[in-house]
Amino acid sequence: MADSFWKRLVGIHGVPGQWGVLIPGRSVHGMFILARLWAVGLDGTLRVVGVRSLGPGGMVVFGDADAVLELRHSRVPPRVGWVLAWKDGLAPWPAC
Repeated sequence: MADSFWKRLVGIHGVPGQWGVLIPGRSVHGMFILARLWAVGLDGTLRVVGVRSLGPGGMVVFGDADAVLELRHSRVPPRVGWVLAWKDGLAPWPAC
């Protein structure tokens, strides 16, 4: 079952620099988007568990995710298995 819209709305955290939006929960929907996005599923350790393209009106659910990162479609998405880290407290990047 997808997380409720209100849970998502309350938990949205914008990432500075418009790099993306981090949403707690397993699902994301494109109800209010006008263009395609990348939906990146993250587990509790910030490991990428899935990457899917999300279009307007679409929905993506990641069974193993604790959060979903929405990225602009113009960005190259991270790969499954990568572990993201917070760089300078601003945005997640692949850990070295």
